[in-house]
Amino acid sequence: MFRKQLIFTLLTFFCFMLQADAAIILYPTDDVETRERSASRGGPISVDRSVVAVVSNAWHGLGYFKFDLSSIPDINAITSVTFLAYETQSGQSGASNGHADDIIDLYYSNDHSWTEASTFHQLPNHTGELIDRAFNNSGALTWISWSLDSYDFENNLVDQQLTLILENTQQSHWNHTQLAGAEYEDSTFWPQLVIEGNFTAVPEPTTLFGMQVILVFYSICNRSLLKLSSNGGSHA
Repeated sequence: MFRKQLIFTLLTFFCFMLQADAAIILYPTDDVETRERSASRGGPISVDRSVVAVVSNAWHGLGYFKFDLSSIPDINAITSVTFLAYETQSGQSGASNGHADDIIDLYYSNDHSWTEASTFHQLPNHTGELIDRAFNNSGALTWISWSLDSYDFENNLVDQQLTLILENTQQSHWNHTQLAGAEYEDSTFWPQLVIEGNFTAVPEPTTLFGMQVILVFYSICNRSLLKLSSNGGSHA
């Protein structure tokens, strides 16, 4: 009876570890901002710093974020994807469109050749249509989220990488939203790509070691039971 219970416990533990649903959190491998300024303002530039600004109106700044998705076990198993960025500064004035919000659009690009050292003209344009739009109360320093559930990961994913582009197209008023980048001083606020799915969990090395210990313990117990059974039979 003891041997059967031990086998059942081991199988249950092993199946739980392998079949548990998982959430994967990825951080950008690169992020940069651009400012499409006029010649009188110094011309267009790209800026690599600890924050990424998304600016409307005269400077028209865009934010770029690149993610490496090679660690995802199965792209087809994805059920939900959310992009999160933390607002560290919000400058907004003269809202004439009836909104007192930061309105920031999320796009993607299939061109991943850019780096944080890329110049303004080396950064790609967005490839597809709008993925999602976020409305955030101006001045509310908090997390802003965009859903990527409409993004076709199976067909649009190139080279296991994903480039996301944030853009503010509110031309009716000035908006200068700063988001924490991947070099921000507090890693708690780094941009995140949260990927949920029905993934097969891979046991950690510590888990594998624990399973080995249990199997060794089972082997010892099994030998002891066999020995006791043998001894009992010899006295019969």
